[in-house]
Amino acid sequence: MAKSPQMGIEYKFVLKDSPNFIGVGKGEDKLRARVNEIIAEAKKSGDLDKMAMKWLGRPTGDLPN
Repeated sequence: MAKSPQMGIEYKFVLKDSPNFIGVGKGEDKLRARVNEIIAEAKKSGDLDKMAMKWLGRPTGDLPN
């Protein structure tokens, strides 16, 4: 859309959301907790939505708990 604005392309609806995942090994509870903290902090500060807008063209929306 950004590369060819003359075409008048616009989003109508999302056919499928493709969530992204971060995996950690079983028993890595401290690591999992820290990764969750980093993600929550980035969401709260707005950095996560900024990255999503840059790369995906839309904000992240609600994140699972």
